[in-house]
Amino acid sequence: MSRPLRLSLWTLIVLLVLGVLLVAGLFLPLLAVQTAESNPEYAHLAWPFLATFWAACAAAVVALGAAGNLVELAAAGRLLTPATQRPLAVAIGAFGLMAALFLGVNAVLTFVVRQNHPSIFLALLGLGLVCLAAALALVAARGQVARAAALADEVEAFV
Repeated sequence: MSRPLRLSLWTLIVLLVLGVLLVAGLFLPLLAVQTAESNPEYAHLAWPFLATFWAACAAAVVALGAAGNLVELAAAGRLLTPATQRPLAVAIGAFGLMAALFLGVNAVLTFVVRQNHPSIFLALLGLGLVCLAAALALVAARGQVARAAALADEVEAFV
């Protein structure tokens, strides 16, 4: 991996982490306060939903940390080795947690609270499905990495 590509990937990861922290620290609390003020009958749900979205933001930061580990493994030429299994497993877990949180909030708003605006329903459904698709893609990648590592071991044993 070239140095400019590695630097670009790390810059992107850092900017994404800063964006997630900005959303979690500023946008979500402001949105929770505004929603609680405009809908006082649902104000008691502000903190549970805020905590849930903070958990999703934390999972996103963990997934970005795993991406950073993968960048370093790629830079060292060790991307298709067993060392890749751990960051992939962490990222799979983070994306799975985010999918469960987004789809869970969507289900609570739809079936328990019975007040889910169509745009919020579609946004949460989309976020949940994108996270689920990412987790499934990483599961497939993890299998391919395991196969590549096994083939490399066989070639090494043969030579």
